[in-house]
Amino acid sequence: GRNDVAFCCFKASMKQFKELKESEIQKVIDFLLEIDLRVLLFSGEVGTGKTTLIRDLVRQMGSFSDVSSPTFSLLNEYQTEDGMIYHSDWYRVKSVEELYDAGIMEYFNLPGLFIIEWPEVGLPYIPKPHVHVKINHGMGVRSYEISQIN
Repeated sequence: GRNDVAFCCFKASMKQFKELKESEIQKVIDFLLEIDLRVLLFSGEVGTGKTTLIRDLVRQMGSFSDVSSPTFSLLNEYQTEDGMIYHSDWYRVKSVEELYDAGIMEYFNLPGLFIIEWPEVGLPYIPKPHVHVKINHGMGVRSYEISQIN
């Protein structure tokens, strides 16, 4: 009915992990492994542990690839028994046109999981649903807010 429009962009905050020590990061990974992930975004300042979290997640999804941030190549691919994981880093990207020109946006059409660090530049163009992990860090602890954007 008429009210459908109001709910088109409803953002459901799913889960918060407050003030985890580095040794407790597995709680976040366990939570993410429970979700049916297609597109997974990571935001947080430099040094908040985005790549470390992604590396641990990718390993636990069954990839033996060497995980690193594709800041210059824009895209890394990791093979798992369940399919491909694509890992993109948009830290240096100035406009969404760069992503289209480089063919990065095509990866949303492929089966598998697409992980993006620093997604802000292309956020309006990222298909929904997706899961957004925002990381904040303080004195030796990190907090994680995980939202499903429908």
